[in-house]
Amino acid sequence: MAAAEAAAVAAAKSNARMIANADRGCVVWQFFVGKNYAGGAGGVKRDLPLGKRYLELSAVQGSQDAVALLKELRKCVACGQLDVHHMICSRCHNRRYCDASCQLRHWNSPTNPHKLHCVKRREAADAGGSSSEHPDPSTDNN
Repeated sequence: MAAAEAAAVAAAKSNARMIANADRGCVVWQFFVGKNYAGGAGGVKRDLPLGKRYLELSAVQGSQDAVALLKELRKCVACGQLDVHHMICSRCHNRRYCDASCQLRHWNSPTNPHKLHCVKRREAADAGGSSSEHPDPSTDNN
């Protein structure tokens, strides 16, 4: 078995254990599983609805980290407005915006433009990466 295949098998087993612990009600594992799926980190493919489900389970049990991350997932990355559901970057599907002006402002930002970091979902998948160039939405505003 090649080293890459062995690493993939080990990651799958580790993720299965994490999910089993999260499904048993462990608030810490619910948070980590939710964070990994929401951001496409930890060797898992990004699945935002599944990530949010685990984060909500963790938040209900009192995890302030889960509450904070759920808020971050609902923010416009350009202006910070909460409860944004209107626009999502059409290339990476990983950034939310209030409207077209926020999206354009973020795309062309003079300090850290999104266009330098945005990767089409298909390109990321073809390169063998996750479907997200931005693994942790709570720490990255690209």
